[in-house]
Amino acid sequence: MWDRHSCSLSGALMQSLVIPIQSELPRLLETDPGNASWAVTATLLAGAVTMPVTGRLADMYGKKRVLVVSAANLALGSALAALGGGLALFLVGRVLQGVAMGHIPVAISMVREIAPPERKAGAVAAVSATMGVGGAIGLPLAAWIAEEFSWHDLFWFSAALAVVVLATTWVVVPAVHD
Repeated sequence: MWDRHSCSLSGALMQSLVIPIQSELPRLLETDPGNASWAVTATLLAGAVTMPVTGRLADMYGKKRVLVVSAANLALGSALAALGGGLALFLVGRVLQGVAMGHIPVAISMVREIAPPERKAGAVAAVSATMGVGGAIGLPLAAWIAEEFSWHDLFWFSAALAVVVLATTWVVVPAVHD
């Protein structure tokens, strides 16, 4: 179950990643506060639009494939945001991180399919709970990384985590296709 938990955990971490540095983003990205606020908005908007689309794609092409692509989007988006080449590149990275949020309902759906009937409710609850845990861990972890290292390292950490999720999903998650 680590693979599906790690997907939800990393998804929750992405949402809280920029909160500790949000007030500094205008300076860091050399833009005004209104533009910098898109660092959060773009990710949430992309996630909201992507979730139903990702679910449909998982039904059409298989859940494992969609989970792998979502993790790849997360890794790529995190790397682009880490490069910090200005507002545009940063926002493209954050949008890709938001697109990756579609893996959460797919992971929950997959758990419902592959968990034994007697463990199904607990398994779905555990995957859902990791989203809350990710948010709770994400804020202090992001603040610590930004304080002790740099804001770029927040996103390099995220990229590394996404690569671990990608590899784990590729190796561990069974191919489930309706």
